[in-house]
Amino acid sequence: MFRNVFFSGLLTVTVFSALSYGDFVPVAAIPGSGLQGLNGEFWHGVGSQGSIAGNDAYVAANPVPTETFQINQINTANVADSTSLKSFLNSGTSVATNFSAGDGSQYDTHQSYFIFTGYLAVTAAGTSTWNFETNSDDYTQLLINGTTVLARTSSDAPTKTGTAVFDGPGLYAFTLKFSNNGGGIQVIAAADQTGGGNFNPISSSSFYETTASTAAPEPAAWQLLTAGCVLLAAGLRQRKASRSDSICE
Repeated sequence: MFRNVFFSGLLTVTVFSALSYGDFVPVAAIPGSGLQGLNGEFWHGVGSQGSIAGNDAYVAANPVPTETFQINQINTANVADSTSLKSFLNSGTSVATNFSAGDGSQYDTHQSYFIFTGYLAVTAAGTSTWNFETNSDDYTQLLINGTTVLARTSSDAPTKTGTAVFDGPGLYAFTLKFSNNGGGIQVIAAADQTGGGNFNPISSSSFYETTASTAAPEPAAWQLLTAGCVLLAAGLRQRKASRSDSICE
């Protein structure tokens, strides 16, 4: 992010903060009620692509995921990649549901690729700074509103950090890409919402699957009562009209 600093009108110096990836604008308001968590896509047996870019190229050629699911948060345990998809995604404090094919137990996670998408809810008034951290085996890329905030692009330190500045409360598009080449597998998405270094896994209360509110369905009994009131009112109007005609005669 660039900021201008002025010195008594003599000159203007532009200072660049290497940790900040710019101000982000909300894409929608936080819904009063909604489906909380993230959407997930999983590709099995992608081969050893060696990077997020390599996996994206694989997905471009093979756009249909092996499995889709919903997950509350990204905070798995470190397990062997012979572990089933279901067990991996339901390890740590992560809970995955609504698998599109079976229950996710039919696939292991060896040489696999994941894309988690949804919306991050920022509730603080005014501008706020979040520091993000991922801990992964192997590669990750975190994007806010389509802009990369952090990335682990090679077999270096498993922990990566980045910063995002949010322009007010609302929902911000959230994407986390994650790949496993082989061996152990783990992924954690954490943040410090005050801009510090006290990282905690981002909770499900901060994630929304969509920007839309989910209104509770109207109970059948209430629908029947409403319909009955409408019919009763119509009957009373008809009876009143008939009585008026009789009087006029």
